[in-house]
Amino acid sequence: MSKYTPRLLALSKNLQSNQAILISDIHDMYYLTGFETLVPNEREGYVVLTKKATSVVHASFTPVTKLPDVMYLMGCAGKQGNANFKSIFSEQKIDTLFIDFSTLTVAEHINIAEISDLEIKELNRENIWKLRMVKDEAEQESMLRACQITHDAFEATREQLKPGLTEIAVKHLLEHELRSRGADQTAFPTIVAFDTHTALPHYQPSDTKLTENSAVMIDFGAKYDFYCADMTRTFWFGNEPDPLFITIKEIVDRAYQSALKYLRDGKNDHTAQGVDEAARSIITDAGYSKEFIHTTGHGVGLDIHEPPSLNWTNTESLVPGMTITVEPGIYLPGKFGVRYENSVLILEDGVVEMTNIDEKPITLN
Repeated sequence: MSKYTPRLLALSKNLQSNQAILISDIHDMYYLTGFETLVPNEREGYVVLTKKATSVVHASFTPVTKLPDVMYLMGCAGKQGNANFKSIFSEQKIDTLFIDFSTLTVAEHINIAEISDLEIKELNRENIWKLRMVKDEAEQESMLRACQITHDAFEATREQLKPGLTEIAVKHLLEHELRSRGADQTAFPTIVAFDTHTALPHYQPSDTKLTENSAVMIDFGAKYDFYCADMTRTFWFGNEPDPLFITIKEIVDRAYQSALKYLRDGKNDHTAQGVDEAARSIITDAGYSKEFIHTTGHGVGLDIHEPPSLNWTNTESLVPGMTITVEPGIYLPGKFGVRYENSVLILEDGVVEMTNIDEKPITLN
């Protein structure tokens, strides 16, 4: 049995014989069938899932690794694409089609509506996320490797920092170190910020030069085997740290440890809201509630941002196999910001801080 079969069966089990799901998100397609989109902003394929069968409708130029019991139809656009859809819908007597409003373009939606008389309904993505949020052992191993690469690349880059290097130059150093260790690519645009720029959580690197005695924030991650790592470190470059920086960093570190303690306390009812509260309460008690301007974390996997969101209103349970970030931060405009972040794997008996590891490779065994 292919590793994809249980995923397909879980998603199709509630379908009626006359219903189909059109999968158009590239990461959903990969998760369900292993279909790889080479150019993310081009339409290279769809997956059509019914009660009886799975079909991959793909572009002629996209290489396909075929699975048993999956039908492959070449041509996903134009007349050939329309003919493929009509064939699937007609042969399986489909009259209701669920489509993903968040990833299907308006033009694609119109085309599907015009080539058939199907009743079109919005796909409930929660059913997909319930599967994707809980990583199996193979997914966890890919993420552990992505995180190991990220950790090691950061350590190697930090040793090379010197006055005069620009934020962009450090970004290039980081990304070189990632790729030299086996990363497929970066998981998201690398953030390197010096001095006052660290107060901007999603700042992008410029030609600003590193100077002695300034704050440095690095937020980046490797992508390995399609899975993402996410890690942030903030530190003082120089021997004369600002006393306020030391104070803020200590608060952020305590907030992070409070969140980890919550996840490790042995209870079976951990929630996204609970993690946020554990971290946020430390920062609030220290008088910096207004300076903690984002959630405490998010899910991470094939996408760099996935459910669950670790925010103050999300009562969703956190279960073994979920991979999340924990990333409290305090940002003082015009001065500096401090964020500390690790990618974390939730286990039955605790957690693994996947990006907070030593030089030795780690496994789940």
